[in-house]
Amino acid sequence: MGGYDFGGESFTRLNCAILWIRDELNTYYIQHEGNTEYQVAVQSLISRTMQELFLDKSDVTFLGLSKGGTGALFHGLKYDFNNIVVSVPRIYPARGNIESRPEIVRGLVGSDSLDAIKEFDCLLPNLLKTAGKQKNIYLFSSTEDAQYQTDILPTIEYFREFENFNFVLTSSPNVQRHEDVSLYNIPIISAVISMLIDGIVPRYGEVANGAFSQISSKRQQPTLSYLDGSPVAILDEAQIDARGLYLSGRGFLLNFDASDYGSVKRTLILRSSKNSIRFPLGSLMDRRNNRDFNQGTGHDYSAGSFASKGNMPTNLEELPYGFYEFSMEILQAGVKKTVYDFEGRSRNELFTDFEAVYHLRFHDKKMSLTKIPFGDTRRFGAAAEIDFFRINKNKLEISGKCLVDNVDYSQWSDVQYQLAFRSDQHSEQSRVVNLAKRRSTQRGQHFRAPNVVNFTTPKSSAITIEKLVPGSYDLYLIAMIKDSPIVFNLEYRVLSSSNGETICSSNSVSDFRRLINRPLNEENLRALKNIIKRFKKTLRR
Repeated sequence: MGGYDFGGESFTRLNCAILWIRDELNTYYIQHEGNTEYQVAVQSLISRTMQELFLDKSDVTFLGLSKGGTGALFHGLKYDFNNIVVSVPRIYPARGNIESRPEIVRGLVGSDSLDAIKEFDCLLPNLLKTAGKQKNIYLFSSTEDAQYQTDILPTIEYFREFENFNFVLTSSPNVQRHEDVSLYNIPIISAVISMLIDGIVPRYGEVANGAFSQISSKRQQPTLSYLDGSPVAILDEAQIDARGLYLSGRGFLLNFDASDYGSVKRTLILRSSKNSIRFPLGSLMDRRNNRDFNQGTGHDYSAGSFASKGNMPTNLEELPYGFYEFSMEILQAGVKKTVYDFEGRSRNELFTDFEAVYHLRFHDKKMSLTKIPFGDTRRFGAAAEIDFFRINKNKLEISGKCLVDNVDYSQWSDVQYQLAFRSDQHSEQSRVVNLAKRRSTQRGQHFRAPNVVNFTTPKSSAITIEKLVPGSYDLYLIAMIKDSPIVFNLEYRVLSSSNGETICSSNSVSDFRRLINRPLNEENLRALKNIIKRFKKTLRR
């Protein structure tokens, strides 16, 4: 939802420019309320893009699935393009929507007139009959698609008139619905597109593919019983923000049907040394599971995907502080399995609210969450020191050092720094600013790794901070060291005025504490006098 067909990994290696065109008004790229300006706009966009890339029509391939297939056929045929690849296209869009979605039909033709509906539905068949026949058309369909009987069969003879017409009819246990056809044939569609891009025009005529077309109906399907109950656990998405923790992915047991929402129950388990917290997960319908895991057994894994309950983030405010390791309990067909390893792309998420710092980590198949409180965490073996700090008219500059003993973090990638503005009065207004590391050739008195212990605002220059709600904000340094967050209370306070401008930039008491431990000389005495003056001024305010 909100993306594009083939907008993921399936097309990342194609050596071409890709133009996706969205159809939010269900015009089928042809017209809206009888007005053909949308058709003209689509074609103008295509023409302009071709001009910018110095392409002619022989360089262009149209690709569309379902409604997009209608648009690809229409524009490819009407405007005389050579290459058209379509999967389960609607040839009669108005007739096909009149009962289930009449509002789409009214949006197309502008009325409920049967004559207007028939006239619109003649557009594509007429183009199939009258367009030039020197074209390369690749059509994908299946008898399991309801539109095969209503749209493809009545017009198949028109398609056969084209010089290079290629038809793939899919018959597979993985293809049971309209949307399954395109999912199943992604590898073939990608291959066809790749060849057309490279000037190779495939010709294979009318063929059948899928397990049912390759295996005799008398031959028993393999059961792969050794896979019974084997868990599938894939993490597609993991993020943490102000709303909480959101997870989605795929989790089910092989060789047991998962065809509806109640067929699989999943529970997310967060375990620490002191607590074990359980969160129920919700089910998602995802036809990819049949494409990727059916393996010809005929099992239906449509409801094999999951997301946080209600497809909403799980609130973690009541979660006790600590380090938690994740597992997922799967209950399906009376069989219960607990999964500790997940497949998926590594993630490293850090989120801060006014109460705590959350670190979500997924690496090497393991997922964990650390929740630590804000507070003065300065202790033996850990230190943070500010060398320079200034805020002037919402421009922030800061630099300093941070060190944690007994941890080897000499590599540039071992450390990440953030500056947090925390307000007790305005919890929702807390701010976090990303800091940069700064290389240094000087070793501080207590700092062993000068290349990574130094932090600063990006590019060592002032950055603009968002306007803060009037009030006071304590500053904290969050150091992510070797994937473990540590929070330092910097004992600095920012005061924001009613017009959003910062009027005080530091805690005079903390400045005083640092200076009285330094050697007594004219420079430090002068700094102490300035602190006292500033402190008196703040008290008067």
